[in-house]
This record gives sequence, structure tokens and C-alpha cells, in this order.
Amino acid sequence: MKTEVVVALIAGTLALAGSILTFYLTKIREDNTKRLEHTIEHYRRQIEEFYGPLFNLVNQIDTLYYVKEHIVNPASGVHDPLSEEQKKEIESFFKNEYFFDLHKEIVRILRTKLYLVEGAEMPASFCEYLYHATQEQAQFRLWKENNIDTKHIVGQPFPDQFIKDIKDGLQGAMQRYNQTRQIYKRNIFGISFIKLPYSKSNLEKHNNAHAHRASKVDRL
Repeated sequence: MKTEVVVALIAGTLALAGSILTFYLTKIREDNTKRLEHTIEHYRRQIEEFYGPLFNLVNQIDTLYYVKEHIVNPASGVHDPLSEEQKKEIESFFKNEYFFDLHKEIVRILRTKLYLVEGAEMPASFCEYLYHATQEQAQFRLWKENNIDTKHIVGQPFPDQFIKDIKDGLQGAMQRYNQTRQIYKRNIFGISFIKLPYSKSNLEKHNNAHAHRASKVDRL
């Protein structure tokens, strides 16, 4: 076989191999890009639709609680001109004007956006909070609308762990979002084999767990 033919065959083979390699590398990068974009969108929704709004709402409740307490139960040494009846009216005012609306919005988010919670299991504090919010409003309305006193039933206290779980969830989502964005930027200029903060398989498991968590909320 002539040298020219051999050289041409080798060159053609190398060109074909290069084209195939380029195709597969491009496909891998495109798949990585789509996976990263999907993951980034998931974390963005966690922040904007779930943890962020919940964080703001529980902080409003926390702030209003201390404002109300400073009025109803002033610090030691401060003159307290309020009667017990006035204090009850203040409690009712804060519940009707602030607390119940805030709790209603929190419950709405938990019922409609629970699939965005991080992890396969819903934190226990979420169920404790739902019990607290439901019981408090039910007992208050029974008294106000039907004059039925249910003081003999001990109320479920507001779970402090609920605030911590939301704060931790928000911080975790923001951290994963920023980390994934950095990986995404690197992937644009080359193939990234760095493990995501939340892998595709885990993301699918996370989404599949939604039905189980939602059923727990619906029973409350």
C-alpha cells in the first residue's frame, strides 16, 4: 500500500476519532449543564418559595410576641397601669390583627410547598407547629364566637425548634445554591466531574418523598 494512502487512512481515522470524542464530550457537558440548571432552579425555589418566606414570617411572629409582652408584662420596676381585662383585650387584639394571619400564611406554605423541604423526612417541629397553630386558633374562636371556655385543655406551645429548623434550612439552601452556581460557571468552560451538593439521584429521592410528607400534614 502506498505511503500516501496509509497517511490518508490514518488521518481520516484520527479525524473520525476526534469528531466522536468531541461529540461525546459536548454531550457530557450539555447533560451536566442541564442537570446543574435543574438543581440550581430547585435550590432557588427552596429559598424564594419556602425557607425564605417562612423565615420572614416566624421572625415577624417572634418580634410581635416581644412587643406584646412588653406591653402586657412590663419589666420589673415599670409602672403597670393595665387591668387584667385590658391585658386580655390586648392579647385578643394581637391574635386577631397579627398572629392568626401570620400563622395562616405559614400553614398555607407548609401545605402547598412542603415538597421543597430539604431531606426525605419532614422535621418533627413542623408537625408540632401545625398542632400549635391549629389548636390555638380553634380554642380562641370557641371562646370568642361560642363563649366556650377550654382552659382545661393545655395548649401546645410554640416549638422553638421550628424557628431553628427554618433558619438552618434557609442557610443550607443558600449555601448549596451558591456552591452549585460556582460549579455551573466552571462547567461552561469545561467538563465538571465535581459532585454536586445534592446529587441528581438524591434530588429524585427528595421529590419522591413529597407524597409521604404531605400525607402527614393532611392528617393534622
